Parts: sequence; structure tokens; C-alpha cells
Amino acid sequence: MDNSIVYQSSSMFVRLLQGLMNTKVHVTGLENIPKNTTLFVSNHFTRTETFIIPNVIYKRTDKIVRSLANYKIFTSSFGTYLRKLGTISTKENNRNNIILGDLVSGKHNWLIYPEGHMVKSKKITKVNMNYVVQSSSSEREIHTGSALLAIKSELLRNELKELLKLKDEDGLKKFYKHYEINHEDDLIDLPTAVVPVTLTYIPIRPGENTIAKIALRFIDKLSNKLKEELEIEGNILLHSEINIHFGKAIFMDEFLKRSYRNSLGLPFGGYIQPNIIVDQGRFELTRVFMDEIYRNILVHFDHVVATILFNYPYEIITKTHLKLLIYMAINFLHSKTESRLHDNISEERSFLLLLEDEHDYLENILSLAHSLGVISKSRDEKIHIHQKQLHKSHSFHNIRTHNTLAVIKNEVMLMDNFVEYVKKMCILDIKTLRENVDFTLDNATCSLLDKE
Repeated sequence: MDNSIVYQSSSMFVRLLQGLMNTKVHVTGLENIPKNTTLFVSNHFTRTETFIIPNVIYKRTDKIVRSLANYKIFTSSFGTYLRKLGTISTKENNRNNIILGDLVSGKHNWLIYPEGHMVKSKKITKVNMNYVVQSSSSEREIHTGSALLAIKSELLRNELKELLKLKDEDGLKKFYKHYEINHEDDLIDLPTAVVPVTLTYIPIRPGENTIAKIALRFIDKLSNKLKEELEIEGNILLHSEINIHFGKAIFMDEFLKRSYRNSLGLPFGGYIQPNIIVDQGRFELTRVFMDEIYRNILVHFDHVVATILFNYPYEIITKTHLKLLIYMAINFLHSKTESRLHDNISEERSFLLLLEDEHDYLENILSLAHSLGVISKSRDEKIHIHQKQLHKSHSFHNIRTHNTLAVIKNEVMLMDNFVEYVKKMCILDIKTLRENVDFTLDNATCSLLDKE
């Protein structure tokens, strides 16, 4: 399947996003992509990811990255285009064998979204150590299928090595046919790698945009679901930073040895049935790479303000009080966590926040809150928080437009230590809060003097 031309055209699409649409695609962690055949696993919030992530990987590795897509979108010319990209339908009968064949042979890398769908609410919780995601109909645990495929590919690679060692022609013929491997393919004698991928969009904003307007010209009647997607994702494409971070690779040979020894107390070997090994490892591996995905969210200014607003227990707050809370929250992120932090919450900018009357990032997020009807402002700089509206429930398909703040807040809800700290700060009276800020500023000044 020579689809590099199709990939080049898709790369042109990404360049168009970057150049004409003022979109900035920032990529970090490229050094973590190994030479091994790799299964990339990513969080999922927009449809655009289907184009952007594979092209970033293609430019870095010069390898086609295949992925799965919902069977419903495989219609007409768009379905043909997806197939040429190497994308296959979730209802493809032989899909698992195709994926395993690619991973074992090293012919193609793969990209899978373990969350199973776009998590529009970004509502992720943890129950008994397992991650649970919200869908349009319910809440369910993260799929373990990608972990299963990664583990199976490593076991199959060992099986293939044994067949090659024994020069078992009949066994090799059956193996190649079953997993759609061409005999002339160069087999990569390296373990399968799993690389977690984290996407963060800054900012997330609803509202009319050029892309949505163009769509209305060509489609007479848009469904509410499609309108919502165009409103949110159109603004992301036109006005947001798209941050892609590649986490540290997990190598399946090392993982299996470690997992097997920890769970059964025995060294990994060929004496145990493969299904036992898969059952032992698939849940653990899923937890390991999902930990990495969510841990690498790029925390930014909107996250801080949204978390404060949702945890502030009173109806009225002054802008000065809010700034003090923001400063303390940002200081905590820098001093007490190892989170990835955006430049808009640097220590220098958080200090300037206390000095400036107007602060662009703060005014921007407050304007969003006002447009959503969750706050109102008075002339004396008091901010009225409409608690009922702020905490109102919305459906999975309209929460991004009806309460964008909740989506932003949900993205960092797994940061328990940060959320608990914000809660503690939010119940302090302003005098005590000022004392905390003064103490923090004194320590920061002392640290700077010590460095000199």
C-alpha cells in the first residue's frame, strides 16, 4: 500500500492549519519515539487529531501511521480517502489480525484512542485504580484493546522467531497468511513499543467561526451535534495552540518480564499459556500508559481559573481576591508538582498578575464565563458567581458549548493534590490569604537573592 502521496496531501492540510488558520502546533517529546514498531495511544477530544497526529509522526519517522475510525464515517469519497491513509473501519472483520501483522512485521506503526471516542466533557475519573470515561450514554472503563494488541504482538514476535529458527516453512506460511504479512517484508527484530500521546488545546472557546459559516453554505440543515462540533473545533483550528506531547516509550519485552514477575512471582518464559499472560498484563499496561497520558496534560491559565471558580464556595468574589487565589495556585503548581506547565502561568507572569490592573489571560477567561452566564461583574470589581448555573448539568454533546468552563476544569480534575490545595485556599478569608501570598513572595525574593 503506497499511500505516501496521500500522506503528503494530508501534511499540506496540517500546514494549511498552521499557516492560513493561525493554528500553532507545538510538539514535545519527539525524542521518545523509538525505532521500534510502535503503537501510539492518545487521548481524544476532536476529529482533527485523526489528521494531525499521524502526520507529525510521519514527518518524524517517515513511517505511515495507521489508525481505526468509526465505521459510520466510511462513506463515499471520504471513506476512500481514509482507506488510502491506512485507516480501517472499527467493523473490519480482520482488523485485529491486520494490526498485529503490522506490529509484528514492523510494516506500519499504529495509533489507537483507548478512550474509545471523543470525550467531549473531558470527564475522567478513577475507580479502583482503573480510569473511567464519560460517553454520550453512560460511564465506562477505558478500553484495554490497545494493551491487548501490544502484548499479543510481542508474544507473536517470539512465536515467529521460533518458527524462523526451526525453519518451519508450513508454520511460517500459515503465520504470514493469518496476519497478512508479505514474505518479502523486512521483519524488525525489536520489541513492540507503546508511546503515550497527550493532546492539550489552548484555549477552548465556543462561538461562531469562519469554518462553521462555510459549512452552512454547503449544508442546508446541520444537526445540533454537527453544529456543536463545528463551533468548538472550528475555533480550535482557527485560534488555538495544539500541544502534542509524546511520553516515554514502554517496551513490551521489559514490561512483560516486570509484570509477570510482579504478578506471579516467576520469571517470564515460554511455559505459560499466552492467554494467561494477556489477562495478567492488559489492565496493568492500560493503567500505565493512561497514567502517562493524563499526567502530561499541559496545565495553563484557564485550568487554574476554572478550578478556582468551581471550588469557590461563595456567591461574590472581588477581582483582587481572585488574583490572590490564582497566584497561590500557580505557585503551588511550580513548587509542589511535576506537572507540565504552559508559559502563560510562568512564575514571572503570575507575579505580574498581582501588579497589573488588567491581565489579558484573566480578562479572556472571565469574558468566557460571562458569556456562558456563570458570572456577572459589577462596577466595584465584584464578581458575582452564579453557582446554580456554574454547576448545572449538561448533556455530553452540548457541554462544550453550554459550559466550556466545566470541560476545562475536568481536564485537571485528576490532579488531586492541586484540586485539594485550591479548595483549601478558596475557604480562607482575604486577610489570611494575603498573609499566605506575602509569605510566598518573601520566600521567592529570598530564593532569587540566594541565586545571586
